[in-house]
Parts: sequence; structure tokens; C-alpha cells
Amino acid sequence: MNFVKTLAKTLESKDSYTASHSLNVVRYSKIIAERLHYSKKDCDTIFIGALLHDIGKIGIKDSILNKPARLTAEEYTSIKQHPVIGYDMLKLIESFEQNKTLEMVLFHHERYDGKGYPYGLKGNEIPEAAAIISCRCL
Repeated sequence: MNFVKTLAKTLESKDSYTASHSLNVVRYSKIIAERLHYSKKDCDTIFIGALLHDIGKIGIKDSILNKPARLTAEEYTSIKQHPVIGYDMLKLIESFEQNKTLEMVLFHHERYDGKGYPYGLKGNEIPEAAAIISCRCL
């Protein structure tokens, strides 16, 4: 857990908006998981996935991440890579593969209608834990 919190703090030091956003995602995801009667262990996993879901933003240029104006199409394409970057950062942590944390990081911007990213998954193709942390529950 200390490692997870360290990663989250690392991202927070680069992007202060993401820090408060991630805490809100943690809060809402926990409520949803509890209402779906997830076990304590699964709720803890949801906590980790929610806290780390945007970790890939570490790999996004500061000029894009902190841009106060509207992003260009090219910049938005860059931002949309953060789930894949996060997945690549964390994929060597075996427990994250086993407990589905990697799924949450990779798929948290997929949408039920298929208009999300990075892969355009839709409906039941989206892992439930990823849907929970995106607050787009099935």
C-alpha cells in the first residue's frame, strides 16, 4: 500500500488536478463497490485501481497536461494515451495483473456506447471494475 501511495504522490507532484480527481474517484468507486456487495478484499483492489487509474499521465508532457486552454486534436490524442502508458508502467507488478488493477488502469476511459478509449470497448466488453472506477457502471 505504501508503494501505491508513493506512485499516487508522484503523479500528484506533476499534476495537482489529478490528485483531487483521483481522491474523488476513490470515494465514489468505494461507494459503488460497497453497494454492489464487493468483498473487503475486492473493495481494497478497487481503491488501488481508483487511486492509480491516471498514473499514466506521468508520461504526458507538462505543457499538455497543464494547458489552461482547450487542447488541440494532436494534444488530445496524446492525453488519450495515458491509460496505455499507465498499464505499461505497472504491468510488471504481478499482483496488479492478478487483482485486475491493470484492467482498471487500462480501460477506465472506455464507454458503454463504445466511444471511449483507448480501444473503443463497449457494453459488457468493459471489465466491471474499470466501469466502476469510471463511474459509468453497467
